[in-house]
Amino acid sequence: MVLKNRSLTLLSEMVNNQRGVFFASLLEREERKTKDGKPYFRALFRDANRQVNAVLWEDSPLFAECRDAWKIGALYKIDAAYNITKYGPQLQIFRIREAKEKDFEEGIPSRFGLPTAAAHPDLLYDKIVSLARETIAKGAPLQRLVLRIYKEYREQLLSIPSSRGNHHAYPGGFLEHTLSVAQIAVSLAEHFSQAYPQSASALSLDMVAAGAILHEIGKVEEMDPASRIPVHTVAGDLIGYPILGRDIVRRYAPDAELSGDELLRLEHILLTHPRFNDWGAVRPPASLEALIVHQADYADSIFASAVGVLGADAGTAPFTTSAGPFGTPWLNPPGRTSEPTRPE
Repeated sequence: MVLKNRSLTLLSEMVNNQRGVFFASLLEREERKTKDGKPYFRALFRDANRQVNAVLWEDSPLFAECRDAWKIGALYKIDAAYNITKYGPQLQIFRIREAKEKDFEEGIPSRFGLPTAAAHPDLLYDKIVSLARETIAKGAPLQRLVLRIYKEYREQLLSIPSSRGNHHAYPGGFLEHTLSVAQIAVSLAEHFSQAYPQSASALSLDMVAAGAILHEIGKVEEMDPASRIPVHTVAGDLIGYPILGRDIVRRYAPDAELSGDELLRLEHILLTHPRFNDWGAVRPPASLEALIVHQADYADSIFASAVGVLGADAGTAPFTTSAGPFGTPWLNPPGRTSEPTRPE
């Protein structure tokens, strides 16, 4: 669909009753019904600093296009009005099209609010490498392995997201998530070592740090680096990042002179940290290090998802209109209403 020639603005800078053209990515799309059975789509768009819902009713000219063509994670150029309603901010979309290669070549999306990591990927990368140097025994096989893999895959690590939609689904998201997970895991390991002295002989801080830093390394082969949106490679869909990551570790373990026992324990962390089969785990964690990395990974990913759900809702109901990946809505500040009312 062709958009009229309008000056580009930022979704995050629009004010009440303003109409503008902006770039935003589609974060969620849910088909729903009101209490009296009227169908509608709730589509959630975002830029780097704002998330806003658009409600499309069945008789909207965009209803079928939303249902059949809009892609989660894709970037769109949108002509819409930004309105503050009693149900929170909403977009009234007049025209919309997916971003074209020309838009990317001109650098327009990056100048107009694409979601990115809070810190520059170079800084996140350096912090992870520093953490590996500080927390894993200097010159030990585990440290050599981590540093070699991160050096080998640096370019991919700087750009890939951590997921396709639920959390950290933007360039630099992998590093942002991994740094947080590693920091949480190291803190947990240090805490439990002090709280449970009897665990000292069974809990390796080196293994926790290495496992946390490498827990998603398979995503360098799961996420398609050539795609403008977070999508999987064929190997990513057929095999999944835990096994792909295990294979990467196995390739580099001999040069790092990692012993068979350490390699096995590290592989166990990579293969079990998701905890559940439908999240990619081969089996549940069965070592203290794997348990800690699982808890750290779950805490960071679920917290980021919850922040996303809360940030997406600016209505006036006690609970969010979106449940995100949780299955149930989340508690909002008091006095919100969740169900949109069809305009007269």
